[in-house]
Amino acid sequence: MRQQGKALVPALAGDPSTQVVALQQQRIQYQLTPLDATWTLSPANRSITTRENAASYPKDKELHKIYQCLLAALATEQPENPRAYLLQKIKELQGTGLSHWAQLIPEHLRPDLTGRPYWLVPEDPWDEDKPSPEMFIKAYTYNNRRLQKLGIKHWLEFVNCMKQERVHMLRNIVIANQHRKLKVYSAVIKLWRQWATDSIERRQQAYDVLRDRTRLRRLKPALMAWKSFVADEKATRALFEQLSEKAKADREAGPTDVDRFTRVLSLELRIYIFSFLGIKELCRCAQVSRAWRDVSETPELWEFTDFSPVATRVNDDAVSHVVDRHGSVMTHIKLLACQRMSNVGCREVARCSNLQDLNLSNCRRIRDDGVKHILMNCKSLIFLNLAGSKITDLTLRYLAVYAVELSYLSIAGCSDVTDAGAVAMHEGTNCKKLQWLDLSHCRNLSTQGLQHLFSACGRNLVSLMINELPAVRAGVLETIGNTCLQLQHVSMLGCKNVTDKAIRCLAGCEKLMRLQLSKNDKINGIGIRGLIRTSKSLTHVTLTRCSMLAAEALSCLATCNIVYLDVSHCPSLPDAGIRAFVEGPGPSRFLQSLHLSHCTSLTESGFMQIGLRLKCLTHLYLRYCEGVTDNCFDSMTSLNRLELLDVTGCVAITDDALLSLGSVLRPTLRSVYLAECSNISDVGIAGLVRHCNGLVSLDLHGCVLVTEEAIIQLVLKNKFLSRLNLQFCAAVTDKAVHCIASSCSSLARLNLFGLPLLTSVILDKSLRASQSLTTLALSSGLGIPLEYVNRFKRVQRGCKVHFDHLPPPTTMRFT
Repeated sequence: MRQQGKALVPALAGDPSTQVVALQQQRIQYQLTPLDATWTLSPANRSITTRENAASYPKDKELHKIYQCLLAALATEQPENPRAYLLQKIKELQGTGLSHWAQLIPEHLRPDLTGRPYWLVPEDPWDEDKPSPEMFIKAYTYNNRRLQKLGIKHWLEFVNCMKQERVHMLRNIVIANQHRKLKVYSAVIKLWRQWATDSIERRQQAYDVLRDRTRLRRLKPALMAWKSFVADEKATRALFEQLSEKAKADREAGPTDVDRFTRVLSLELRIYIFSFLGIKELCRCAQVSRAWRDVSETPELWEFTDFSPVATRVNDDAVSHVVDRHGSVMTHIKLLACQRMSNVGCREVARCSNLQDLNLSNCRRIRDDGVKHILMNCKSLIFLNLAGSKITDLTLRYLAVYAVELSYLSIAGCSDVTDAGAVAMHEGTNCKKLQWLDLSHCRNLSTQGLQHLFSACGRNLVSLMINELPAVRAGVLETIGNTCLQLQHVSMLGCKNVTDKAIRCLAGCEKLMRLQLSKNDKINGIGIRGLIRTSKSLTHVTLTRCSMLAAEALSCLATCNIVYLDVSHCPSLPDAGIRAFVEGPGPSRFLQSLHLSHCTSLTESGFMQIGLRLKCLTHLYLRYCEGVTDNCFDSMTSLNRLELLDVTGCVAITDDALLSLGSVLRPTLRSVYLAECSNISDVGIAGLVRHCNGLVSLDLHGCVLVTEEAIIQLVLKNKFLSRLNLQFCAAVTDKAVHCIASSCSSLARLNLFGLPLLTSVILDKSLRASQSLTTLALSSGLGIPLEYVNRFKRVQRGCKVHFDHLPPPTTMRFT
């Protein structure tokens, strides 16, 4: 760079004409772009400019401003190497351009220009010390000329440096081109040799290409179908984009009639609030105002449409009206028990092209034609529930042809489906993705029909329900075991013709995890042993009401990691079976729920093994087991994870059992059912709640010895009690009910039927202020008049009150 500067000095030492000639020579090969943009050197323009253009070049490009900026930065910072500093700042100006004379000066070194010099203050215009305008012009001219000379000098040095770099770069490019030519020549020769030696192979490849093109002609129909599918997808996407743009425009426009609900809450909060409303409430909200209508018609609110709350009023016109407004965004439709909807409504539902989940269970007026329209138009349908409808074999034929993406199907209770429909499913080729199938109560399907059905669509089945089917025999289960290799859950509740040999046929389902069987008097456990030899992943087993079930069944299950076991209503189950089961390695580590209700053959020794071995047990059901005594509860002290205990009807237990249960800390215990345990008194309840402070549900139905003192202790230590059954606890008075209402703020269900000591005070004062109460049962004809009950209903509109001389039904679920 220093040599380049020395070469430029003679060019600037002469008169102005000599300087112009030097500039012309320097600009022969390079062209400078305007200074207010990025500075580049372009070798494209190699013509010599005229003398007049060269003379006016510094003025046109405003070089004096650049020199002024560079000198100001140089004088302010005073670097050790001024030349390198100027080169760096020139490169910065090339990238950013010139905007101000102090642009290159750091912020902390820039002078404060806010004030004005003393000679510019207009207060003393006759001051003689102020410079005259002629002096300003002379100083400016001198300084400008000096800066121009210095800037041109350094600029020419920079140009020469760039020229040398350009020459060096061109030399490297020539060398690179020569090297590249050698590489290309060698590669071409190598390829030519390869082509010469492989000509025969290339000819064979040409023959293969012709053969492949011939095969591609057969794919033309598939490609045309794919093209049509892509066109439909594009149209769907355009529709959604149009809807989103419309929604966005509506949001930006805002409601015209702004109310407080719209003004205070954002759109997201309004949509979230409306998401808890049903279809009836959304339609009512749309009639309030324009703002409410815009929110109620948001597409997100209509993706999951449930018509079942207004099933008695839903007809074809109502469905058509909803589909007209929101059909393009409806993906999940529930029409449970809509008895007034017919095939016309199904045609309207078929217009929802994006439908994925459809529930038409118990729609008795729907026929095969309506289902056909849905399957033909809703190509993305995955869930279909036709349970309890009047479909026939034609529907199964349509499923085999049109249900390409169907994964979940329920035709439970469709009594008109016969073997002809199963044969049609077997002959069809499209319904191959079925994973969940429910054929319960289809009594006209025979063994051969079920075999045809499972061989056709059982390859990917994961869950199968064939409850209450007398045709389920060994042949059907053999077909399931050979075809449904992915099966994980099979339910055969009420299948009375299943034997141990038939259960062994399920050994091919190695992934089986859940097995349900009930109301069977032909199995004793041998079939379970054959099944477990291959199905090691079995975790949930239900064998209820199997009167011949022996100890061998439970001893086989002891080798599996059983989590849930239900063997209730098995009167022949002995203590040896329970002992063999609980001593196994799997149940002692993994069992969480055990149902032994109505197992009358079990004695005290069998129940004691449960508390000693099953440390992980959380749910224990011992309803109406005569062998449950107080000693059994002594062994349950080690069940630290117990959450639910049901000993309803165990009349042999006394207060000592509850004292043993409450002798240790039980933070997880939530529900205790002591119904019809007539020997339990206040002492037992006090012992139970001593270390059980997290109870949520308690059933004391028929505990006649329990008084208000026990109830008061119960509610004072269990503030989160939500369900309480005190039916026929005759010693309970108004004081206990008042304590319950004032202490349990989460109380939802309360049964006070058959309490003769209660008066109308509990309705007027105690329960009237309970905001969480939803269900209440009272006895009529005792101490509470009907007028007080009616007054309570008017105040507590959300509470369902049972006021009758008959006990409340079990559907009210007080526990």
